[in-house]
Amino acid sequence: MSASRNRRRIIQSNVMKIQQEIHDKVLAQSNVSEEMEQPALMLEEDEVGSNCQIFLQPNSKLNEVPLILNSNLVEGDELEVDLKDRLANWAVQHNITSTAIDDLLGILSAHVTGSNLPKCAKGLVGTPKNYEISEIQGGSYHHFGLKQKLLFLSKVFTIPRDGVLWIILGIDGLPISKSSKKQFWPILGRCINVANNVPFLIGLYYSDNSKPVDVSEFLQPFVTEFKKLSQEGIRINGILYQVRLQCIVADAPARNLIKQTSAFNGYNGCDRCIDKGVWLGRVVFKNLQADLRSDIGFVGQEDANHHVGISPLIGLGVGMVSGVVLDYMHLICLGVVKKLLKCWKRGPMHKEGKYTIYEISDRLIQLRKFVCSEFNRKPRPLSELEFWKATELRNFLLYFGPFALKGLLSSEKYEHFMALSIATRILLSNNRNWYNYARHLMFEFTKNIGKLYHDQFLVYNVHSLIHLTDDADKFGSLEKVNAFAFENSMQSLKKMLRGKSRHLPQVIRRVIELEKSNVSNTTFRIENNLHISKKINDRGCILKTGCVVIVVKKSENDFVVRKFKGQSEYFTKPCKGSKFMIQKVFNLAFRSTTITQSEIRCKVMLFPISADNSFFCVPLCEE
Repeated sequence: MSASRNRRRIIQSNVMKIQQEIHDKVLAQSNVSEEMEQPALMLEEDEVGSNCQIFLQPNSKLNEVPLILNSNLVEGDELEVDLKDRLANWAVQHNITSTAIDDLLGILSAHVTGSNLPKCAKGLVGTPKNYEISEIQGGSYHHFGLKQKLLFLSKVFTIPRDGVLWIILGIDGLPISKSSKKQFWPILGRCINVANNVPFLIGLYYSDNSKPVDVSEFLQPFVTEFKKLSQEGIRINGILYQVRLQCIVADAPARNLIKQTSAFNGYNGCDRCIDKGVWLGRVVFKNLQADLRSDIGFVGQEDANHHVGISPLIGLGVGMVSGVVLDYMHLICLGVVKKLLKCWKRGPMHKEGKYTIYEISDRLIQLRKFVCSEFNRKPRPLSELEFWKATELRNFLLYFGPFALKGLLSSEKYEHFMALSIATRILLSNNRNWYNYARHLMFEFTKNIGKLYHDQFLVYNVHSLIHLTDDADKFGSLEKVNAFAFENSMQSLKKMLRGKSRHLPQVIRRVIELEKSNVSNTTFRIENNLHISKKINDRGCILKTGCVVIVVKKSENDFVVRKFKGQSEYFTKPCKGSKFMIQKVFNLAFRSTTITQSEIRCKVMLFPISADNSFFCVPLCEE
């Protein structure tokens, strides 16, 4: 009941804002006198104009703002059209249900005399009546179209004039609920030429119980359209653009499907080398120096045991080995990091003990108030590990783990964990000079995991770490080629569902409504401003001189800061943490000084070390 009441209040508040904006617009154009702006229950006709009436319903929240009706002050029907467009954009952007829109239109029609607003939601938001759904093996498919999406992007965002549109393709499965096998398989794209390159929906498959049975049939509409676009190009704002595919992002099961290769947990499952796995209760890959696969060898199917068919994506201009990336979100965050945490928590052979787990969890909870505002999720205890999201696992690897595990894990296991942490931090940066060192760390981490834990740890995810640097060498920072953005976009598909049946038509209608309103269904924070203040979680910075400071006062252009006089190493293996500005800082100066934002190199998190009144300093990763 309270949720319904809150939703009704939100609707009422938004309608009032729309009414106020339109009211202000008409008043400005009519040059009414200042006396008009004073509150009144009724104004004489002469005070406004012979063709304008103002009504107030004192006891109605929806009518606290005057409604201006039957006015000829706005040329044509601009007032009515403006109201309709604003209501439509508001309804689509906030995914308001048809029932709620119908109720709102009913309220407006009852109080707004002479209004020509649509009678129902379909007329307001432009819900399509006809759309094509193809029945394919195992389910249904609708193709939205790559060309159509690129044209839509050009209306919403600025397209550069360099003549080439580079597309990143994302394909994955999306379970609709935990209580059934119903699932979506969206084909998503990102145009990396656009500064805020939000994912867009190219095609959508739906099934009651299975993934696409025939991958060629599933991908054929996209393949056909992409080949045509790559040959003919696309004209946007008078400029002819070439369309090229940079890479494909997918998790391991989806990669096996679209590449038509053997399962990732099979004997020939490695995407990058020909190492044949061995059985140790599960398939593990112990050879870290096996011969590598090549794009040419993949097309020729040199390793016949690796293939189960012919991929329909061959011939799109992207290498089926080098161009299908090993997504670090699934590989490292949801794979390796979660595996280590589960092992420490309840592993049969390497469980760390209840006291250690409680201590780690306690440290994580104590860090919550020191976590920067850029982080949407605060650290949670290990008792909730099964509910951790990929971003939480990423944050543990890069920021919280180095502090929370210090002194609680054995020195060997801590150094082993830090090798993975440092290597991942390097691969998420744009500094290619360190990529070879990251390759070395990944190799050492993989080689030693069997010694510290068990050979059973050398499963596909851990083995693939030795190949991950290849993607950074080719595409740069792994922040540019991962599934985080695609996963966020896929979750928005589930939010479009309002009924318990006809799931595919529901999403089709919502997406088309968004396009008609020129609203993107995915919101990204594209600003790169530093969120620095004197708050305890946002006050830490490193200056370009290497000095660590905390902000004590912020003005419009300057910061008043206090400097830490002392810095020392927090860890020295596998390398000195100071090489990456991860360090221990202490001895905060009493006197303050003033700096400008241009003197700041990056923002840091400062976690207090209770033993000696010092702080663990870890910088935010540079993207």
